[in-house]
Amino acid sequence: MSKYKMRFLIETPLKGDEDIEFRYRDHRLVFLFRTGNNTKKEIELELTCEGQNYNEAVAQASNELIPPVLDAVSFHRKTPLLLGDFVQILKAEKGFVRRKLILKDFRRYEVNPRFHRMWAEEVQRIIDSDPNLRRISLRWLRNAYRRLSILDRFVYAWLALENLSGEREVRKECPHCGVVLPAYPSANREAAYEIITAAHPTVSRRTFNDWWGRLRNSVFHGGKEPDAEFLGELHMTTDALIAAVEHYFGSKIVLQNRARPAEPIVGERGETVWHFLEFGVATPDDEFPHDVPSLRRLIELMEQGRAIQEEMGCSNVPTQSFEGW
Repeated sequence: MSKYKMRFLIETPLKGDEDIEFRYRDHRLVFLFRTGNNTKKEIELELTCEGQNYNEAVAQASNELIPPVLDAVSFHRKTPLLLGDFVQILKAEKGFVRRKLILKDFRRYEVNPRFHRMWAEEVQRIIDSDPNLRRISLRWLRNAYRRLSILDRFVYAWLALENLSGEREVRKECPHCGVVLPAYPSANREAAYEIITAAHPTVSRRTFNDWWGRLRNSVFHGGKEPDAEFLGELHMTTDALIAAVEHYFGSKIVLQNRARPAEPIVGERGETVWHFLEFGVATPDDEFPHDVPSLRRLIELMEQGRAIQEEMGCSNVPTQSFEGW
């Protein structure tokens, strides 16, 4: 087992004047209010844990160690704290003069979508469309386009699908005496499946039933710990749900204008740049050295066109050399 020191981004409006430490399962989790590279929307959280490799350590930190602490802080301060991805990973390599480091650079930029008169005719056709198209479904779909956590977006996307599918009357018999019980309305699963397969023909009934049962119930009833694997499933399923609802309306209201975006515009775009670095340390006897290259300084040097080696004694390392690290 190897030990790793990691930093994660936490999306929150919460701010502080000093770093705050908490303990959970013999681990120290430090909110870097003072020393972290913080923005108006995010702070950094630092902790150390073990794993067979850095991927295993990241999974343990993000799935088991960080969420309970965020839950407690959020409850106490009545403030949202959303766990993002890691931004820095450093391995404990005491005695080595050269160390390896992973830095993630999340580059965000604003997107300001514009509206043109040539699109107004199609929008008016949507407004004037048959009420049987269940316009309330479009209302939930509108919420699914917002920049929210994937849990929230899944809920809105699912409500859009269910409202579009409508209801069906269900009649059941008493399992004991066989008497037919009063009918009750229920979501029309069969209609929902037809809407999904119209947009995604390769989705099997087994996959759809898994969405309807396990995923839907886990989110709506909250019985599932939202670990990284589960959130990944929700991302893919949510995209499929949104595309299916869009496809349904598009088939009923022919939209000729091809300027519609291929995916939702949420006011902000971003990209992730990975930096795999090797650098020299002045104190090789330290488990985790203090002279770790910062992302801010690294970017400054790259923008200035200066060689990274000259200023920080580090160089880019091929990704392959980090496999199993």
